[in-house]
Amino acid sequence: MKTAGLRQLAVVDGGFLAWKQAGLPISTEVTKASPSSYPATIQADWLASTGDLEKQLNRSNTKLLDARPEAFFIGEKWHVAAAKPGTISGADDFDNKQWFRSGGPLLEAPEQLQTLVQQNGLDQAAVTVSFCNTGHWAATNWFVMSEVVGQKDVKLYPESMVEWSAAGLPMDNVPGRLKWAWLNTKQWFTNTF
Repeated sequence: MKTAGLRQLAVVDGGFLAWKQAGLPISTEVTKASPSSYPATIQADWLASTGDLEKQLNRSNTKLLDARPEAFFIGEKWHVAAAKPGTISGADDFDNKQWFRSGGPLLEAPEQLQTLVQQNGLDQAAVTVSFCNTGHWAATNWFVMSEVVGQKDVKLYPESMVEWSAAGLPMDNVPGRLKWAWLNTKQWFTNTF
């Protein structure tokens, strides 16, 4: 909706899970959307493409922020659609779960979120690009930093590691051949048995 130019947007803190836990009304009825005459104007300035990211590599004024759990960042786990494990070259690890209260669905208070940004040096770069495997975890980092904390020039790379690794672009923490074979074998056993 932001990309379509809508400006008055809101997100339910904690999502549907928090809504249900609060005992608020829910429905399973199918509703029909009404046609709209809204003149959508594409606003993609908050997104980063693969080409945009390639240009930002190794720039001192850019922070690449990997939103995935550490096992993905260090190359021990990977998304099934990713060509290989690892992270984008020069990226820093900041697991998106750090924004949430005690591992639950609710975000920390805005003051605590600002403190997390400052303590982790997430406000030091002119441009910050958040990524993960397919954009969903990265969206949390982007949302908190851009929309809640109000940090400027935070971008979301929605194609993330799936596209980056498939394109054969520079990566860090990619396991060697032997370790890669072992990780593949372990994953096969886990998925099969």
